[in-house]
Amino acid sequence: MSEKKRFRIGEAVVNVCSMSLPMAEAIVDIAGKALKDEMTEMDVATAIKRKLVERYSAHMWQVIVGRSFGAFGTHEEGHYLYFYLGQTGFCVYAA
Repeated sequence: MSEKKRFRIGEAVVNVCSMSLPMAEAIVDIAGKALKDEMTEMDVATAIKRKLVERYSAHMWQVIVGRSFGAFGTHEEGHYLYFYLGQTGFCVYAA
């Protein structure tokens, strides 16, 4: 999927997506469950990364979760997602 800007997947507002829609939907679903189950942003990021490694083991995943952050990094083509669930931001990419 080419890079799209500002669309919705369920309750998530996706700012930047350069991955397939099914993969993006799966990541948003994993993030929503982790956000409900875990207490801290660090625990949420760890839970998301653990699930992504189980599901997509061919890639080395990086996950950043927070309310206010900036991120700069190099990612594999077609493996980047930046979205918000409520006021919490998520940056997920394969490095």
